[in-house]
Amino acid sequence: MTDRIAPGRRCRWQGPTAAAAPMVSGQDHGCWCALPVIALVLVHPERLLWALLAVPVVVFGLWKLRIVQRRIATGFLWQQVATARPARFGLRRVVSLVVQLAVLLALVAALADPRARPARQLVVVVDNSASMQATDVAPSRLEAAKRVAAQLAAGLCEGEAMAVLSAGPVAAPRCGLTNRREVLHKALAGIGPTRGSAQVAEAVELGRQMLAGRRGGRIVVLSDGGFPGAERLAGQPDVQLIVLGRRVDNAAVGRLAARRAPADPLRCQVLVEVASYAGKPIQAELEVTLRDRLVATVPLAVEPGGRWARVFEMTTPVGGRLVARLRSQDALPADDVAIAHVPPAGQRHVLLVGPSHPSLRAALEADPRVRLSVAESPAAEPRPGSILVFQGQVPEPLPPGPLLVVDPESGCELWQV
Repeated sequence: MTDRIAPGRRCRWQGPTAAAAPMVSGQDHGCWCALPVIALVLVHPERLLWALLAVPVVVFGLWKLRIVQRRIATGFLWQQVATARPARFGLRRVVSLVVQLAVLLALVAALADPRARPARQLVVVVDNSASMQATDVAPSRLEAAKRVAAQLAAGLCEGEAMAVLSAGPVAAPRCGLTNRREVLHKALAGIGPTRGSAQVAEAVELGRQMLAGRRGGRIVVLSDGGFPGAERLAGQPDVQLIVLGRRVDNAAVGRLAARRAPADPLRCQVLVEVASYAGKPIQAELEVTLRDRLVATVPLAVEPGGRWARVFEMTTPVGGRLVARLRSQDALPADDVAIAHVPPAGQRHVLLVGPSHPSLRAALEADPRVRLSVAESPAAEPRPGSILVFQGQVPEPLPPGPLLVVDPESGCELWQV
């Protein structure tokens, strides 16, 4: 059943199982709704000049209808024939002339290419944000959107053109206005999924700039409608929003962050937040790994529309790739994974000066926060940020910068033994 709606209304794509390409708001692809046919227009109105050929056709037709009288011996016989069928004899000439004019006008009309709509100038905006990776429309919403765009490209007629834009984290033109199908198909094939949000409003504004001053301009947005301002955009007269997919239960790792504890650089704090976009409680399992090594596995339950957050603590001197993965069965696996970077624990340069006990050197080497060097005497200008360590002996005078004296044998201006 076909419903008729006003321009600018939102349409919903029924999916790839439809037997034929449905109508999209008065156009011939992509949705289950149609608009009333507008006034007839001509793509090539200048070709109507061929209708002037009707003048010689009429002239020659009238010239053939003129009766030339001649006196012949058998004239009385022809007079009897003409008297018996006068109407049929004259009507045949008139019908022949009318048929010739009708054929001529039909050919002229075909040359002028009459259509029930003006030549379309389309800008197709393909939403390739993270939510378009959902699989509720096989094989994914993004692939379904690219199929609809390909159908629009296949339906272009002479004098029509189409441009392709992608609306991911950045609105980007893929190709300008053209009617070359191979260029359009190549542009659509180059649109891949992204992990960001959809900048559809920016893409629409870019499309309007491309259509400025063109008749029959229209912007077709292929999206799941999950971006901010979708309802307002669908009500704009020059925009057709085609919604692919349906609302599905989904949970996502909304936040993942890691930082080193200021008091103990070896200790790392990890914050994980899971958000629910479902209409029912969601139960899943959260897995956290660092450099492909398991850190924690936690079962969780999130209420409809709620959030779950947890802070994990781990002790590690190394940094690397931290991954939080949500083990759940939903239609959008792209947002079940979040990635963060754990900075390595900072190391401090320590210079052990002079003779020392082996146990002191072993203790310093065992600390992962220490990068140890050994010297017989301190340098005239110690390395900035280095810690000087002495055992027993007390230098005179004390060198500048951080200093550690273990078991001092004598006093100095800072302490007395």
